[in-house]
Amino acid sequence: MSEPGIQAPLDELVTDVDRVVDVVNALPDQPDQVDCPFDGGPDLVFWFRYADGDARAVSYGSKGCHSLVVGGDRNRERGQDVATAFAEALRAQRAASSPPAASPRSETCDLAYSEPVSALPPVPIELASARWCVGAKKGIRSAAIPESLLRRINDSPLTPVPVIRDGCVPSAYGSTIQGRTAWGDRVVMLMVGCDRVQARSGFGREHNDDVYRFEDAGVQAGLEDLRLEPLERYADD
Repeated sequence: MSEPGIQAPLDELVTDVDRVVDVVNALPDQPDQVDCPFDGGPDLVFWFRYADGDARAVSYGSKGCHSLVVGGDRNRERGQDVATAFAEALRAQRAASSPPAASPRSETCDLAYSEPVSALPPVPIELASARWCVGAKKGIRSAAIPESLLRRINDSPLTPVPVIRDGCVPSAYGSTIQGRTAWGDRVVMLMVGCDRVQARSGFGREHNDDVYRFEDAGVQAGLEDLRLEPLERYADD
């Protein structure tokens, strides 16, 4: 997968590939004339490698009409089914193996979504390292999230809630959790007040604004209790 703003998984899917291929082959053709005002990407490109070394790609327009382009000029409906099948198969493959040895890394805070984030939905949350990033007018203040709090973030049940809720107004400059999984997936989640977090659970524009509540109230309290480091000014200041 490749697209500005999107980080492809660092590991390759090598198990249950036939199941993903079956999903591609079962999708219905899309009508020639489709009114789709939401086109414009990002496109997720999935490459299938065959035993003889040949490779073929399909492209899923994840913010449009869920079109899957097959063979260069043939569109099929429900492209999100392919992206979902791929994500499920990759997670199952990872669960049956061990992540790569962790390399020394110092997490940094960036303007939310200014750097590529994983194409895989961050829910369920499986962070291995992260920082608490609090935006300000001239920059960002941050703190490393300790392992004990990371465990609470990963383990807390998540309950879907409405996007807008009275009394839950996010910071004007945004507060985010930014980190990585053990597999190197970069994750950014926006905290929107009242123990709530905005994080995608699936593919397509329908999931752009998925919001959940941490059932463990200690998550928000723990984040707010972290000692923030001095202000890091934005690059253009």
